[in-house]
Amino acid sequence: TLAMEARNTPGADKNLVEDANGLLLSIKKREETLTLVVKITTVKLIDKFTEGVGFSNEPLEVRGESIYVLNAIESRVVEAIPDQENSTTVLRKEEPVSSVPFQQPIAIVNRALSVLVIDDDYNVVSLRPEQAPQLLRIVGTEKWRKPVAFDNFNNNLYILDPGAGDRGTIHKYQVTAAGYEIEPISYVNQTEEVDLSTAIDFAIDGEIFVLLQDSSILRFSAGRKIPFEINGLVGEQLKATRIFTDANAGSLYLADPKNERIVEIDKTEGSEGAFVRQFKFSGKDNFFADIRSIWIDENETKLVVLGETSVRQFVIPKKAS
Repeated sequence: TLAMEARNTPGADKNLVEDANGLLLSIKKREETLTLVVKITTVKLIDKFTEGVGFSNEPLEVRGESIYVLNAIESRVVEAIPDQENSTTVLRKEEPVSSVPFQQPIAIVNRALSVLVIDDDYNVVSLRPEQAPQLLRIVGTEKWRKPVAFDNFNNNLYILDPGAGDRGTIHKYQVTAAGYEIEPISYVNQTEEVDLSTAIDFAIDGEIFVLLQDSSILRFSAGRKIPFEINGLVGEQLKATRIFTDANAGSLYLADPKNERIVEIDKTEGSEGAFVRQFKFSGKDNFFADIRSIWIDENETKLVVLGETSVRQFVIPKKAS
């Protein structure tokens, strides 16, 4: 407070002002150290969207050098490649796919075989480079009630559906030659009394981490619930809207746009649930205030963030060992 008063006093000595500014900067850095804040800046602007991208279930996927974004406002899926000037529309509403008109896209899912795009009629389309979009066969979609998130593991498709049954479920589809031709099963073991009715997102690394509306996380292994609780969180109360991890990541990442940050939580054995650090945006706009989706490659220290009107790439430092 004294440093701020000294800096703001009319006619204050120049040296005193410089000392005050230096002190304030030191205090700020110390505060960030104590709250484990890592400030990150944009290294690449991947694409811009004049009217915004709107809201959809799974609007972002990364496959190799390609970054796919679902633009719900313009009802199309675009492929952007860093350092290439223009993005490409790879699928749009009303485009015929195997003679079936594609409808409003709601999700993009990456898998080993191809990128999948799902529309609100629950058509599933496979996208491969330099090939026409292919309609895959899928059965059992009449069981879907309120799907909010989609993911893939070992080429099997998972749908988080909080509206199914009394407490919600995760539909699991086994991949087949022409798509998903076998009726889905419930991933969650029937003996588990868990409530997924407030689930908003999930991520899979072999186990499944389900994000609930209150920002708590449920962890499942082979369909059974195992203990997991976030601990040691510093800073503001968590208000997470998205969760990300994969088989190559040692952490969970939670998008918290209300508090303009991305929170990293450890998932390694012995440290499960421990708060690691939080990433905040350093730039002229408040880009992290409207995060729509995130994607991270820990090995490449690469973070991709989709906001309301742009998708940007960042570098995140490796964790201290």
